[in-house]
Amino acid sequence: MMKKLNILTTGGTIDKIYYDDKSDYQIGEPEIGRILRAMNVAFEWEIRALLRKDSLHLNDNDRALIRQAILASDDKHCLITHGTDTMVETAAALGDLGERVVVMTGALNPARFIDSDAVFNIGCAVGAVQCLPPGIWITMNGRVWDPKKSERTETPIASRRFKPGGAVSSSNTVAPLALGVVYRLVGCSKHIVSSRCLSSIDAGHAKADRQGYARGVIGHRPGAKRFQDF
Repeated sequence: MMKKLNILTTGGTIDKIYYDDKSDYQIGEPEIGRILRAMNVAFEWEIRALLRKDSLHLNDNDRALIRQAILASDDKHCLITHGTDTMVETAAALGDLGERVVVMTGALNPARFIDSDAVFNIGCAVGAVQCLPPGIWITMNGRVWDPKKSERTETPIASRRFKPGGAVSSSNTVAPLALGVVYRLVGCSKHIVSSRCLSSIDAGHAKADRQGYARGVIGHRPGAKRFQDF
């Protein structure tokens, strides 16, 4: 069972803020914290904003920093938000991380856009990180991908996506995965988290300290609906 989710943010489209006049952008504060608070997740989480870069601008030193941050934490579950252009390259550079489960995700549209895939992708990643075996994985387009066997297609942005062959399936992976309601929405209703279904709990207030961390502490709002262990 996941004790705490270690979240590392590196920038990418998911955190971009666009300006209409010149289609210029900046990479803003990590959006994942806002999303997790809004979704009332039932686990403790901690965010460290490592980088604010388009993934095309990441270099070997940046990838070494990501690896160092993962290894420096005692947490066994890690979620990385990352630009989609070089997500596969970063996954390859992270190397052997021992018994940790590391899931990378991002978005093809900024999280602030109303039609962004960010919330869906983060939901898939949160489910995946609790179900997958140790290793480095990518969750995009409603599927779990093995970065050694997948790549992003270079199509017009509206239809851009990851493609096989690294998608997790019964033929090339550990076991059928349960990603709860989010996974169910894409047509896999027979694989649903049942024994310890954790959803819809108030994550409380996130606190930021001077080192740039944010922490979500499990709390309970009177009258809030939630699942719990029994």
